[in-house]
Amino acid sequence: MEIAAGGFRSEGFDATERAFVVSREGAASQPVQITLRASAESPLVNPAIVIRNWGLSPARVEIDGQPVPAGHDMRMGSVHRLESDDLVVWIRKDATAPLRITVAPTGADPAR
Repeated sequence: MEIAAGGFRSEGFDATERAFVVSREGAASQPVQITLRASAESPLVNPAIVIRNWGLSPARVEIDGQPVPAGHDMRMGSVHRLESDDLVVWIRKDATAPLRITVAPTGADPAR
């Protein structure tokens, strides 16, 4: 996993959560671009991404520049923790080539 935008840090794959984990550093509400390096030797199947400290701001997701609506093939939710609110994104997708996922806030964060 690679992170292209500043303000976010990769924490890699967490096997206990079965998810790729990204941490938002600071309060800036900017999009994060994540590249998952899938290949024929290491295929990607239905990835989940946890973005720690996302806040309560709703989000939109794009895969390789194409918007992905929430529904059967992409789901989002929040995990409320004592210190922050995390965003969880699950995508129904199999890939054997790198996948570029952008998660962007769609509005103001009501908690900030």
